[in-house]
Amino acid sequence: MRHLKIFLKFILIIFVIIVFAMGCRDNYDLIDVEKLEAEELELLDRFYKSKLFEDSILSKALSIDGQGKDTLDLRKSIKLFSAVTYRSGYEDTASVGRVVGFRYDFYALDTDDNGEPALYLWFSNRTAHEPDYYTVGNVSSSTLSTCYGIDLAIRNMCLFDSCRIVIPSALGAQTMMNSPSFTVYDMYKTIVAYIEVSYLPRN
Repeated sequence: MRHLKIFLKFILIIFVIIVFAMGCRDNYDLIDVEKLEAEELELLDRFYKSKLFEDSILSKALSIDGQGKDTLDLRKSIKLFSAVTYRSGYEDTASVGRVVGFRYDFYALDTDDNGEPALYLWFSNRTAHEPDYYTVGNVSSSTLSTCYGIDLAIRNMCLFDSCRIVIPSALGAQTMMNSPSFTVYDMYKTIVAYIEVSYLPRN
């Protein structure tokens, strides 16, 4: 009799687990991925045409030494990605294989109460004791903050350069799903990132 009770409890636990898993899967299946992708692209297109894009990405005072800025505009070739780098004057570029430390502010591109493009702060390490470190070109084993869009921009940066980056979800949020705070809907949000290379040892 005792063994029968244990067996029945085991069967009940398995049944509960299966029902829970099926419920989660059903909720996921109800999500219209194509609709989320279309909504992201439509919002991103409106963002690029908006004054918010000019104010948040393009309008920043030139660096103190007058080095100016470089635009890496790959919208036509790499999933609407673009970046504007403000030069510090250093010439040692963060090439593949080098360890880099960087500070960041990540904003989610969404809409405001009027349906217009808006940016909402998502993650930041500006006040952290240390920057985030990773090896350029090795995104898969890096920290949560490093996605393919960040890596693509940093390869064009030098020490103390800052960069403002528009990162569509295919190059950003969809590759950063280690975070427990992410939902399925977050996977299809564009990230607008402000980053600065604060650590780059000399070759």
